[in-house]
Amino acid sequence: MTRQSFVRTVCPPEGRLHDLVRSGSVAPLATPTRTPLVCDIDRCNGDLWITRTRSGVEMSWQCDRCHRRGWISDWRQTSSDLSAFRSERDLPPSHSLVVTRREHWALRRLCFVSGECQKMICQGTPACSRVTLHGSKTHFEELGESILAEVWLVGPIREPLLSSVYRKVCEELGTTPGRLQHIPTAEI
Repeated sequence: MTRQSFVRTVCPPEGRLHDLVRSGSVAPLATPTRTPLVCDIDRCNGDLWITRTRSGVEMSWQCDRCHRRGWISDWRQTSSDLSAFRSERDLPPSHSLVVTRREHWALRRLCFVSGECQKMICQGTPACSRVTLHGSKTHFEELGESILAEVWLVGPIREPLLSSVYRKVCEELGTTPGRLQHIPTAEI
Protein backbone atom coordinates (compact mmCIF):
# COMPACT_ATOMS: atom_id res chain seq x y z
CA MET A 1 0.00 0.00 0.00
CA THR A 2 1.48 3.36 -0.96
CA ARG A 3 1.45 6.21 1.47
CA GLN A 4 -0.94 8.17 -0.74
CA SER A 5 -3.60 5.47 -0.49
CA PHE A 6 -2.89 5.17 3.25
CA VAL A 7 -3.62 8.87 3.68
CA ARG A 8 -6.96 8.49 1.93
CA THR A 9 -8.08 5.45 3.91
CA VAL A 10 -7.16 6.42 7.47
CA CYS A 11 -8.54 9.61 8.99
CA PRO A 12 -7.87 11.11 12.40
CA PRO A 13 -10.47 10.44 15.05
CA GLU A 14 -13.62 12.41 14.39
CA GLY A 15 -13.21 16.10 15.14
CA ARG A 16 -9.54 15.73 15.98
CA LEU A 17 -7.82 17.00 12.82
CA HIS A 18 -7.80 20.60 14.09
CA ASP A 19 -6.50 19.54 17.52
CA LEU A 20 -3.87 17.22 16.03
CA VAL A 21 -2.54 19.93 13.72
CA ARG A 22 -2.39 22.42 16.58
CA SER A 23 -0.50 19.97 18.80
CA GLY A 24 1.70 18.76 15.94
CA SER A 25 2.61 22.24 14.76
CA VAL A 26 4.24 22.99 18.13
CA ALA A 27 5.92 19.57 18.48
CA PRO A 28 9.68 19.26 17.89
CA LEU A 29 10.82 17.89 14.52
CA ALA A 30 11.31 14.13 14.11
CA THR A 31 10.47 13.40 17.75
CA PRO A 32 7.37 11.39 18.72
CA THR A 33 5.42 13.62 21.10
CA ARG A 34 2.59 12.55 23.37
CA THR A 35 -0.29 14.98 23.00
CA PRO A 36 -2.97 15.75 25.60
CA LEU A 37 -5.49 14.30 23.13
CA VAL A 38 -7.32 11.02 23.65
CA CYS A 39 -8.31 8.64 20.83
CA ASP A 40 -12.05 8.32 20.53
CA ILE A 41 -12.20 5.75 17.73
CA ASP A 42 -14.50 2.99 18.99
CA ARG A 43 -14.12 4.45 22.52
CA CYS A 44 -10.45 3.46 22.57
CA ASN A 45 -9.29 6.24 24.98
CA GLY A 46 -5.62 5.68 24.13
CA ASP A 47 -3.18 8.59 24.01
CA LEU A 48 -2.49 10.17 20.62
CA TRP A 49 1.16 10.67 19.65
CA ILE A 50 2.28 12.96 16.86
CA THR A 51 5.56 13.18 14.94
CA ARG A 52 6.56 15.94 12.52
CA THR A 53 8.84 14.86 9.67
CA ARG A 54 12.38 16.25 9.61
CA SER A 55 11.33 18.73 6.95
CA GLY A 56 8.37 19.79 9.11
CA VAL A 57 6.03 19.58 6.11
CA GLU A 58 4.06 16.47 7.14
CA MET A 59 3.14 14.91 10.43
CA SER A 60 2.00 11.45 11.43
CA TRP A 61 -0.27 10.52 14.31
CA GLN A 62 -0.77 7.21 16.12
CA CYS A 63 -2.82 5.92 19.01
CA ASP A 64 -0.74 4.04 21.58
CA ARG A 65 -3.61 1.68 22.42
CA CYS A 66 -5.46 0.74 19.20
CA HIS A 67 -2.41 1.51 16.99
CA ARG A 68 -4.45 3.33 14.37
CA ARG A 69 -2.37 5.88 12.55
CA GLY A 70 -2.37 8.35 9.71
CA TRP A 71 -0.57 11.19 7.95
CA ILE A 72 -1.45 14.86 7.80
CA SER A 73 -0.08 17.11 5.07
CA ASP A 74 -0.80 20.61 3.77
CA TRP A 75 -1.34 21.87 7.31
CA ARG A 76 1.09 24.82 7.05
CA GLN A 77 -0.49 28.29 7.13
CA THR A 78 -3.92 26.94 8.04
CA SER A 79 -5.91 28.33 10.95
CA SER A 80 -4.67 25.37 13.03
CA ASP A 81 -0.96 26.07 12.44
CA LEU A 82 0.65 27.49 15.60
CA SER A 83 4.27 27.09 14.46
CA ALA A 84 4.69 30.81 13.71
CA PHE A 85 4.30 31.82 17.36
CA ARG A 86 7.43 32.00 19.47
CA SER A 87 8.03 29.05 21.69
CA GLU A 88 7.48 29.37 25.41
CA ARG A 89 9.51 26.16 25.80
CA ASP A 90 12.67 28.24 25.25
CA LEU A 91 11.94 30.28 28.38
CA PRO A 92 11.73 28.84 31.87
CA PRO A 93 8.03 28.80 32.74
CA SER A 94 7.21 30.88 35.76
CA HIS A 95 3.87 29.17 36.43
CA SER A 96 2.28 25.73 36.08
CA LEU A 97 -1.36 24.79 36.20
CA VAL A 98 -2.82 21.28 36.43
CA VAL A 99 -6.20 20.80 34.75
CA THR A 100 -8.32 17.74 34.04
CA ARG A 101 -8.51 16.40 30.49
CA ARG A 102 -12.11 17.68 30.26
CA GLU A 103 -10.99 21.15 31.34
CA HIS A 104 -8.19 20.96 28.78
CA TRP A 105 -10.77 20.04 26.14
CA ALA A 106 -12.73 23.20 27.03
CA LEU A 107 -9.56 25.34 26.90
CA ARG A 108 -8.68 24.06 23.42
CA ARG A 109 -12.00 25.46 22.21
CA LEU A 110 -11.48 29.02 23.48
CA CYS A 111 -11.92 31.58 20.68
CA PHE A 112 -10.74 34.81 22.33
CA VAL A 113 -7.13 33.80 22.99
CA SER A 114 -3.87 34.72 21.24
CA GLY A 115 -1.80 32.26 19.23
CA GLU A 116 0.90 32.24 21.90
CA CYS A 117 -1.64 31.31 24.58
CA GLN A 118 -3.12 28.64 22.28
CA LYS A 119 0.39 27.26 21.86
CA MET A 120 0.80 27.08 25.67
CA ILE A 121 -2.48 25.15 25.87
CA CYS A 122 -1.46 22.74 23.08
CA GLN A 123 1.95 22.11 24.65
CA GLY A 124 0.37 20.87 27.86
CA THR A 125 2.06 17.86 29.41
CA PRO A 126 -0.36 14.93 29.78
CA ALA A 127 -0.23 12.56 32.74
CA CYS A 128 -3.04 10.10 33.44
CA SER A 129 -6.28 12.08 33.56
CA ARG A 130 -4.55 15.46 33.98
CA VAL A 131 -2.70 17.95 31.77
CA THR A 132 -0.11 20.39 33.14
CA LEU A 133 0.16 23.77 31.44
CA HIS A 134 3.47 25.65 31.71
CA GLY A 135 3.74 29.34 30.91
CA SER A 136 4.50 32.88 31.90
CA LYS A 137 2.44 35.06 34.21
CA THR A 138 1.36 37.07 31.17
CA HIS A 139 -0.01 34.00 29.42
CA PHE A 140 -1.94 32.85 32.47
CA GLU A 141 -3.35 36.36 32.93
CA GLU A 142 -4.42 36.31 29.29
CA LEU A 143 -5.95 32.87 29.77
CA GLY A 144 -8.00 34.16 32.71
CA GLU A 145 -9.17 37.18 30.70
CA SER A 146 -10.07 34.96 27.74
CA ILE A 147 -12.16 32.73 29.97
CA LEU A 148 -13.97 35.75 31.41
CA ALA A 149 -14.66 37.10 27.92
CA GLU A 150 -15.98 33.81 26.62
CA VAL A 151 -17.70 32.08 29.53
CA TRP A 152 -20.92 33.95 28.74
CA LEU A 153 -20.99 32.47 25.24
CA VAL A 154 -20.44 28.79 25.96
CA GLY A 155 -23.03 26.15 26.67
CA PRO A 156 -23.81 24.33 29.91
CA ILE A 157 -21.12 21.68 29.33
CA ARG A 158 -18.11 24.01 28.90
CA GLU A 159 -19.18 26.77 31.32
CA PRO A 160 -18.49 24.91 34.61
CA LEU A 161 -15.20 23.56 33.19
CA LEU A 162 -14.00 27.05 32.24
CA SER A 163 -15.17 28.48 35.57
CA SER A 164 -13.13 25.83 37.37
CA VAL A 165 -10.02 26.63 35.30
CA TYR A 166 -10.51 30.35 35.95
CA ARG A 167 -10.48 29.72 39.71
CA LYS A 168 -7.30 27.63 39.33
CA VAL A 169 -5.63 30.42 37.29
CA CYS A 170 -6.53 32.99 39.96
CA GLU A 171 -5.15 30.70 42.66
CA GLU A 172 -1.91 30.14 40.71
CA LEU A 173 -1.43 33.89 40.16
CA GLY A 174 -2.45 34.79 43.72
CA THR A 175 -5.30 37.00 42.58
CA THR A 176 -8.86 37.17 43.81
CA PRO A 177 -11.48 35.73 41.46
CA GLY A 178 -13.81 38.58 42.39
CA ARG A 179 -15.04 39.12 38.85
CA LEU A 180 -16.02 35.47 38.67
CA GLN A 181 -19.01 36.19 40.91
CA HIS A 182 -20.66 37.78 37.86
CA ILE A 183 -20.55 34.45 36.01
CA PRO A 184 -23.92 32.74 36.38
CA THR A 185 -22.78 29.31 37.50
CA ALA A 186 -23.47 26.92 40.31
CA GLU A 187 -20.64 26.37 42.75
CA ILE A 188 -18.25 23.71 41.58
